[in-house]
Amino acid sequence: MLIAGALMVGALLGTQSPKQDTPLFTVDARAVYLTVSARDVATGRYVTDLRQSDFAVYENGRPQKIFYFEGAPAAVPDTERVPVRMSLLLDMSGSIKQRIPDIRDAALIVIRSLKSGPRLGPEDDDLARIMMFHDRSIMTQDFTHHRLTLEKATDSIPEDGGGTKLYTSLYVQLREMESLGRADGQRYRNVIVVLSDGIDTASLHTDDEIIEVARSSRVAVYTILLARYHNPRRRRRVEQVRSNEELVAENFMHRLAAVTGGTAYVPSRIKRLKDVYQNIANEVAMQYRIGYQPIVPPDGQVRHISVHTSERPNILLQHRPSYRAVR
Repeated sequence: MLIAGALMVGALLGTQSPKQDTPLFTVDARAVYLTVSARDVATGRYVTDLRQSDFAVYENGRPQKIFYFEGAPAAVPDTERVPVRMSLLLDMSGSIKQRIPDIRDAALIVIRSLKSGPRLGPEDDDLARIMMFHDRSIMTQDFTHHRLTLEKATDSIPEDGGGTKLYTSLYVQLREMESLGRADGQRYRNVIVVLSDGIDTASLHTDDEIIEVARSSRVAVYTILLARYHNPRRRRRVEQVRSNEELVAENFMHRLAAVTGGTAYVPSRIKRLKDVYQNIANEVAMQYRIGYQPIVPPDGQVRHISVHTSERPNILLQHRPSYRAVR
């Protein structure tokens, strides 16, 4: 069974504040962009026929005026589709490395789902890069729209390291993706897909610091937790008492996805990774993009967001629940 989900918004808003001397990314609150997934409550299928008039956005309970709307990519012509910029972040620490063949095969699914080809030109294609990490981050392949190049990059396995810098790797990825988004005026839909056991052993950053950075970014993060209590040699999940370290790791991966509007996955066995990456590819292809200009000027506070389709009450919407409004 594939377990996917996010923590409740109320729990997210109770996240501890980071250390005061930690540099944070913040949203320029003159414009807020959201990626929104819509599913039919009864069937669980994605809904792709919604229009701008179907959506209502609220910030701290106050209605906001939508000035930008992009339909679900799977339902609009290629000429109107905003491309994806995706960073695949793969944990290559000792506890994960034994599962590399399955990880590679699964990652190829999302790589092959990216749009590329002679439409308007390479600048309209999806981009992806592959980063691997253990006690340091390794750029296996920088952003490219060439799928074959990305596929070959999955064969490049780094030498063993002495630790796991999950938080540092995420910090760098979030900062770089946010900077790229500002440079190109949010032309791309920025996505990070991180696969890890969620346990950090070498970073100077804390989990709460990364959650705050993610909350203040314009990047959707999808997390895949390869838990240590899964036995890769058996088809069935091995039930055993989890350590506090493992519980913290699972909680972190869920929180990270939830604050960015992504999804957290905990595959029950390694062979379900292909299903996970296919689900992520499908969701990214079905998301709407909404932009609004907040009525209240930036004040450095966390703003809470809710999106509704009041005329279509049978639809479940997923999006980031909050951001920090700083200019």
